[in-house]
Amino acid sequence: MIYVIVNALLYIFLLLFYMFSREKNILGVILIALYTIVAIFAIPRYYLSIELLHDVDDITLEPFIYLFIVFIMFVRYFVKVDIRNLTNIYAKGRWKKMYFLIYVYILSTVVVFYLSINDVISNIYSGEWGDIKKASSELDVAFNYHFFLEQILVVFNSQSTIFMSVICFFMLTNNKSKSLLYILLFCMFFSISLLSLKGGGRGVFVIFFISIITPYLLFKKNLPYKTIKLINKILFSSIFIATVYFFTVTVSRFGDFDTSYNIYETYNGLTSLLSYMGQSFLFWNVGVYPISEYGYGIYGCEFLYGNDAFMNFTLGTRWITKFYTFVGSIYVDVGPYITFFIALIVFVYSFILLNIKRYNIEDVCFFTYVYVKLFIGVFSWADNYVIDYIICFIIYLFLKIKISICVKK
Repeated sequence: MIYVIVNALLYIFLLLFYMFSREKNILGVILIALYTIVAIFAIPRYYLSIELLHDVDDITLEPFIYLFIVFIMFVRYFVKVDIRNLTNIYAKGRWKKMYFLIYVYILSTVVVFYLSINDVISNIYSGEWGDIKKASSELDVAFNYHFFLEQILVVFNSQSTIFMSVICFFMLTNNKSKSLLYILLFCMFFSISLLSLKGGGRGVFVIFFISIITPYLLFKKNLPYKTIKLINKILFSSIFIATVYFFTVTVSRFGDFDTSYNIYETYNGLTSLLSYMGQSFLFWNVGVYPISEYGYGIYGCEFLYGNDAFMNFTLGTRWITKFYTFVGSIYVDVGPYITFFIALIVFVYSFILLNIKRYNIEDVCFFTYVYVKLFIGVFSWADNYVIDYIICFIIYLFLKIKISICVKK
């Protein structure tokens, strides 16, 4: 127990130190506060393990220290960047490409609706979210595609939400096509809802709201008062709907847990939430840090190895499908030395980035994408996260490179 408490104190002291520093921003406060809260929740989660689950009883200090150092190296830029520089955006030559992406996203939402609506209606009618989640994780594909273009559009829809959110708020600050942008906001919420209801998952909603709130906080000071008021209403309404869905799914999935797993004999929705909030640091400690062999891409690029390749991979220690932080997601593929080297490169590069006084719109999009990844990384990164980064980098290059997408008359 003492090591779990020490780990929580490290993040508490980091948060206090950051709060009293001059170089801070709201996004940095939120990010460090989140990791601090999860570190604190690891204490009752550890107690839950001792009393009931018996799954994290051999905690050591070294993994916590390693994780803390690597975490600081990864997030340095995001907690020190001046928000005013991030909103000092250069977008010349990119407006037509941004409109093009918006129209493609709206089209992709139509495709997502067409491919998922039957399953969504069936899932809502059944209400068996636990079985739905289990079934969705066992499918080779999430959709029954009829054409390759449909698959491209669905992938674009799921991977471009953060970019589209930044573009939307940036264009709102410039009073550009407000009606179109409100349609875009609706499409983002609608498509995320469809994806969540189709798979019975909850994490997609969390990612969506962070994807919306992050650029909202970035651009809020530059938005008209009426626009802020309208967006607040949309956000609060969406959060209410998502909260109802979140707890409904939680109760359905964990309120009457499968007793074939005897360690969960008194497991329920409340202990499920506690377990989710506090498990990532603990399973990083006992389930990932001690591994003796590494995947070398089998997790981050599982798509290239085949479905369930990672689940069939032996890591050399106890492995349960749990959260283990974004550091753990990298670590399982490349081990301690390369993970630390990657963190060191990010740390050194942050000194260069912090000298930038004006950003291109694609830079802010990519900043937001990585920030959201670090935010959800307090739990873990999903498999194929390297593929996700590559897809978003392609969108980044599309905005970056000077090309013409219009036919000249």
